[in-house]
Amino acid sequence: MGLDKNRRMAGAQNWLIVTGAGASRNLGVEREMPLMGDWARALVDALNEVAVGFGQAVGLRADMAGEEFEEALGRFLAWSRSLPTTRTLLPLGFDNVVGDDDTQVRRWFDQGEARADRALVTVHRVLYELFGQNDVSSVSAREAYGKLLRLLGSGDQSLLAYATTNYDVAGEVGLDQLGLKPHWGETPSLVHDPVIDPEHVYDRIGRGTVPVLHLHGRVGWYFDEEGKLLSRDPRAPFSEHLGTPALLLPDPKKDYAQFTAVESLWRQLEVALGQADRTLVLGHSLNDSELIRALRTRPTTQIGVTVLHHEECGHEEAERAAGRVREQLPECHVIPMSFGPDLLVDEDALQAFVDGGSIQYPRPYGSR
Repeated sequence: MGLDKNRRMAGAQNWLIVTGAGASRNLGVEREMPLMGDWARALVDALNEVAVGFGQAVGLRADMAGEEFEEALGRFLAWSRSLPTTRTLLPLGFDNVVGDDDTQVRRWFDQGEARADRALVTVHRVLYELFGQNDVSSVSAREAYGKLLRLLGSGDQSLLAYATTNYDVAGEVGLDQLGLKPHWGETPSLVHDPVIDPEHVYDRIGRGTVPVLHLHGRVGWYFDEEGKLLSRDPRAPFSEHLGTPALLLPDPKKDYAQFTAVESLWRQLEVALGQADRTLVLGHSLNDSELIRALRTRPTTQIGVTVLHHEECGHEEAERAAGRVREQLPECHVIPMSFGPDLLVDEDALQAFVDGGSIQYPRPYGSR
C-alpha cells in the first residue's frame, strides 16, 4: 500500500483535506458510520414511533437514496419555515378577506406548527444518535488518517487544514490521536460554556494546529438565546433545552446566510483553497453546489477527488463514479480509494496527484 517515500514532494507543502460522509464510513464503533440512505431509514423509523405514518406525512420513505432524501427533507424544512409567516396572511385565502370564520384554518396551522416542531426534534435526536462522538472509533480514525497523511507526504514541514460537510467529529478524533492538535474555533473558559469563534479558525494554520472547518455545523454546537455559538460535549445526546442546534440540515437549497457562523467558515474555506498547493476531496458525493462553486475557483489540476476503489465496488461502478466527478471538475485527479484503517488506494493515481503529474485514472484496465 505504501508509496515510494523517495518520490514524495520535497519541501513544505500546503494541504487541504475536504471530507464528506464516505470519509467517516469505515471509522465507526462496531458498525459503519451512516450515509444518507441509512439516515433516511433510521429517521423514518423514529418518526413512525412518534405517530403512525408520521414519516410518510413528513414526506420521507425508508428506501430513499441519498439525493432523494435530501430533497424531501429540504421540502419539509421549507414548509416548516413558511408556517409562521403564512398564518399572518390567512385572510388572503378566504372568500371574503374580512369577516370569514378562520377557526378551522388556524387550528390546522396550530397542529402543523406543533408537528413540525416535533419532527425537527426527532430529526436532531436521530442525527446525534447516528453521528455523535461515541459512534466514532478513535483507533480506526487514527490508523486511517495516519496512513493517508503518510501517503501524501505530509510531515513536519507541511501545513495542513481540514474542512468537512460532516456533522461528526471523526476527523478531529483522528488528528488528535496523531498529536496534530485540531482546532475548530473553540475558546475555552472556566466560567461559562466554551464559545466557538468562527471568524479566525483558519488563522491558526502553521501554529502547531490543524484548522478544522465544519461547513454544515457539528454535533455539540448550539446557539444560545443571545446568538452565541456554544460548544457542548459531542458525546452527549441531543437536548432541545441546550439551545438551537447549529446545524445546516440536508437540503439542496441550503441557506448559508441562515447562520453567520457557518457563512464565516465558508469564507475561510475559500481562503484555504487559495493557499493550498493540493486539495484532496475525500469521500464526498459532490452533491453540494456551494462546495462545487468553491472548488471551481481553483485550478482543478490541483484537486484530487476520491471515488470508491474498484476492488470494493467493481470496475464499472468505479468508472461511472469517476465520470460523475469529471462532470463537475473536468481536469481534477480522480483517485480510487477505500478510506479506513485498511486503506486501499490506486497508488499510481494518488502519486500523480501528489507529484502534480499527468492524470492517471480512469485508464484502460488492460494497462493496469
